[in-house]
Amino acid sequence: MFSKYVVGTGLVLLAFGSTISACADSSSVNCNKNNVYESIKCIEKENKKLIIKLDNEKNREKNDYDKWVKKIKSNCEGKISHIAGEGAGLVRNQCYRDEYLSRLSFLTTGKSSKEEKNIHGLVLTHLPYNSVDHFKCLLKKDINSCSKVNLVSSSNLIKFYPSISPSYGDGIVLPETESGKQIIISPFEDNEDEGPQLAILIINAFGVEEKKFIPATKNVLIDKNYNLTYMEGNKEKRVQLK
Repeated sequence: MFSKYVVGTGLVLLAFGSTISACADSSSVNCNKNNVYESIKCIEKENKKLIIKLDNEKNREKNDYDKWVKKIKSNCEGKISHIAGEGAGLVRNQCYRDEYLSRLSFLTTGKSSKEEKNIHGLVLTHLPYNSVDHFKCLLKKDINSCSKVNLVSSSNLIKFYPSISPSYGDGIVLPETESGKQIIISPFEDNEDEGPQLAILIINAFGVEEKKFIPATKNVLIDKNYNLTYMEGNKEKRVQLK
């Protein structure tokens, strides 16, 4: 059952205090045992329970499952490269636990329990996306809308994506697609007659850029499969972004 997840023991940790107590988060089980080995076994047991919960949420059927597995393996195995002795295994297993809890939170609520960032350290906005929330958060600081998008200032975006105009409003960064595409959405308005628009910057895995400019006078939607839907005049347009 657990073939693609990591629940094994491994090496182990230097400073156990905060790491051991952290395993009690979202669980009634206290893994703060008298010795490191018992703490590791406790976390491993809890990790197996989390894996079952993830499977119940059809985690393995999600489009980004393989990418997610690779990401958490890279994150958690990398944490132990400079730790000697029994401490590395505790750090490693607690890391996986944190990743499983974050994933479970995202699958059940649509939100991650921690802020996820892209390769440049910019906070991601998870799909589905709609432009109404983007503009409400940007212009009105609407609390409900701002809970659904993570705005990134245009000045920060320009540092990593120089083709973005400084005249654009605060944008959002979507999670990387399975094919390695980065997608950045920035609002702008050239003139009052045309109304608000969105500039969608797409950068493929080879660094080649593509830009789309679409009207945003009516709600623009991007679903969890990166299907873009918008209105152009009286016609509904649909584009696959991934």
